Amino acid sequence: MRKRWENTLIVKVLGKVVGYNYLLRRLRTIWAPKCGMDLIAIQNGYFLARFASVTDYEHARLEGPWTVLDHCLAVKDWEPDFNPMREETHKLLVWVRFPCLPIEYYDYDFLMRVGDMIGTARKVDHATSMASRGLFARVSVEVDITKPLLARFTLRNKRRTIEYEGLHLVCFKCGMVGHRKEGCKMDDDMPEEVTPENDD
Repeated sequence: MRKRWENTLIVKVLGKVVGYNYLLRRLRTIWAPKCGMDLIAIQNGYFLARFASVTDYEHARLEGPWTVLDHCLAVKDWEPDFNPMREETHKLLVWVRFPCLPIEYYDYDFLMRVGDMIGTARKVDHATSMASRGLFARVSVEVDITKPLLARFTLRNKRRTIEYEGLHLVCFKCGMVGHRKEGCKMDDDMPEEVTPENDD
């Protein structure tokens, strides 16, 4: 019974209710499966995306992060006895931006090191690594959204902002996802800054 679900992902658009037909069109556009994909709606805003080929499955699973209507798409492997009414999303792959970063820091090793201070760095955006866009550096990072997220880091005694694409409810007072700074009930300051080492 379970074998036919091996090439299946569990997906959910965080913070946004998305209709079945729109999501199916959007996923077929961004994933462009070559051998077909079925989308199955289940409870609590979750969907199952079942792929006809391992190649399409691995692309959707590993080549993110993905966004739908500018909101993060949580993607995880299908698991037996999955209960959408009790499931909570903890780890999320997101694109992290470092705006106004001097061009000499558009370096793969340096950006991966900063990404590892935020969570677990996965990859650097190709345009960033080629330094073809100077507006911001961009890194894919796996973050734990149940823990405070960093708001900034210090480089050469100057504070640099960290932006999280697709996370619309991030509080940079307590660092938690789910509310904004204006509605925060904590008295503590923003999450501690980090300072990259060996940046020469």
